[in-house]
Amino acid sequence: RHGRVDRLLDIQANLQGYSGQLAVAERVLKKEGSMQVQKVAVRDGHRTKMKRQRFRVFLFNDLLLLCTVEEGKRETYRFYDEMYLQDAQVHHNIQQRAVHVCVDATEYHLFDTHENVCSWSAHIAQAIEELNQPQLFGIPLNMLMGAPSEACNLVPSILKDCTMRISLSGISQLGLFSTFVPADEVEPLRTRLNRGEALSFSAEDHDHRQMGVLLLHWLRELPEPLMTWDLYDEFMSAQNVAHMRRVVPKLPHFNRFALQHLMAFLSQVAQHHVSNQLDARSLGVVFGPLLLKKRNANMFSCDTLPKAIALTEAMIRHYPIIFQEIEDERAKIEADDVLLGAIHEAHHIDQVYTGRTVFTPTNR
Repeated sequence: RHGRVDRLLDIQANLQGYSGQLAVAERVLKKEGSMQVQKVAVRDGHRTKMKRQRFRVFLFNDLLLLCTVEEGKRETYRFYDEMYLQDAQVHHNIQQRAVHVCVDATEYHLFDTHENVCSWSAHIAQAIEELNQPQLFGIPLNMLMGAPSEACNLVPSILKDCTMRISLSGISQLGLFSTFVPADEVEPLRTRLNRGEALSFSAEDHDHRQMGVLLLHWLRELPEPLMTWDLYDEFMSAQNVAHMRRVVPKLPHFNRFALQHLMAFLSQVAQHHVSNQLDARSLGVVFGPLLLKKRNANMFSCDTLPKAIALTEAMIRHYPIIFQEIEDERAKIEADDVLLGAIHEAHHIDQVYTGRTVFTPTNR
């Protein structure tokens, strides 16, 4: 068993009076310790300070948890309060040897030695900063798929939503992936998605061109392209469709299914090339540089660009040959809640704790 998972389960097992769930996939314990804590409530402009009390304080990557220690039971805690850190602010008060954490009308002042307070202040500030990093654009695919909102998905929601919206009303239209869509049309949608808000994507809400640009932005800003750096050399050496059919299944499962979904969509777009003027070659030019890139190299590198375009064109033209087995695999998993849950659980353990791979093309 993995140490950090164990600690979350231990805290949960020994915590009385808490109705929440601590051991969730994305949660990490960053720091814990005993501190003097004072609660300050602000109401109608008046600040009410409670009496200082010693608490066991647990700092997670998204949550500050305060517990009292049961008398005579060193490892048994009683829940007192929790503070989610998404919109929190932290202030290090050097004179008082305290760190102040506040959300809305509630503040907690944590007191201890100067050295310990400095450490707590730094850890809390880091947790808040990490929480306010982009939640959708610019984060690794494996991290995105570990989010609770993706727990029932094999393909990221942003990819499914954008392709669905285009398929419903814009697949035959000109300018699908135009870079000339005004920024003031796209940025508000991007900001809302990055804050974790859900967009309805109904036909009257958003232009298909906006969805196309959002899709390009998401792919461009992935820290690692869908076709991965590990398989870069194998993709670059692929000489024909049969070789591609052997390489694509080696992708990690979420990359594999995301690429399959994207190629299924692009093959449909290409079928409307007479009206939208986007054949397989044109789509290869648009998407190829986003899907296959050399590590630490420009996406338009002369070493990679022609091959990336050719491979993407081949995947679109020969979608049934390259992706039919992956499409069938995805359908089987999506129809089996137990198998879907097992893949997400294996992914969580791999990414957060060990880095090993459980579901691979050789053992699935």
